[in-house]
Parts: sequence; structure tokens; C-alpha cells
Amino acid sequence: MLVIEPQIPAAIVVAVVAAALSFRRFRRSASSTRHTALATYALVLGSVMALAGALHTGAVIGSAREHAKAYDSRLVYLLLIGGILVFCGLLNVGLSSRLNKAMGWASAVTLFATVAFIVFLVLLLPLPDAGSLATSLLVLNSIYLLLLGGVWLTVREKGPPGA
Repeated sequence: MLVIEPQIPAAIVVAVVAAALSFRRFRRSASSTRHTALATYALVLGSVMALAGALHTGAVIGSAREHAKAYDSRLVYLLLIGGILVFCGLLNVGLSSRLNKAMGWASAVTLFATVAFIVFLVLLLPLPDAGSLATSLLVLNSIYLLLLGGVWLTVREKGPPGA
């Protein structure tokens, strides 16, 4: 049975609103349609990840206080998951406008962070309490990795926009 965690519906709402508000702004200053799509996806994915991480961290802290849990390695592990989600999400949100302007360094930074995050998620999957969020984020980040690769190959074949 598929269990949907409470942060997923909230993250989807934030993602839809972020996509709607940003696509028009990105389109005006876009280098190409591919860069606009990549930047919009980065903004949406980053918003989902940052919100999910913040909600996860809040739930962990709330549960630890409610059950008077001691500060141990399990609590650190759970807080680390939320922190990694927030960091990678804010990185994608912050670099989305640079991706739209076809800045190569922004692609390299997000590529490195996405690959590292995918490796982290793959390590989480075998755990019994990984949940549907880990699987969902793995799929979404794999799609993002494919988009990054597609844009990179297009730019490499045709040259940078405006060249």
C-alpha cells in the first residue's frame, strides 16, 4: 500500500504556484526554450525539496519534544535528512535564474549537487523507513539530471545561445 506523507501535497501546491509565477518571468529573459524549461524545473524541484525538508525537520523536532527523546545518532540522522533537502532545494531555487541565462558554472554546480543527492537517496532506499518521499525525490531528481544532460548536449552541439 502506498502511503502518502503529509508534506507531499503541500509541496505539490508550492511547486505548481512557483512554476506558474516563474515561467513567464523566465521566458522574457530566456536564452532558449530548453533553458527556460530547465530553470522552471529547477525552481519547482527546489521549492518542493526545500519545503519538504523544512516540514520534515519541523516534524522531527516536534516528535522529539513530544516523546522527550534524547539527542542521539538517530535524531541527528533525521535532522540531517531535512537539512540536506533544504540545502539542495535552496541551491536549485537560487541558481534557477542563472540556469535560464545559460551560465555554465550554474549547470556544473547543480549537476554536482544533484548527483550527490541522488547517491544519498539511493543509500536511503534499502532502509525500512525510507518512505515514499525518498522514491519520489529520486525520480524527480533523475528527471532533472536528464534535463541537465539534454541541455548540455544541445549547447555543446549548437554552441551557446547567441553565438
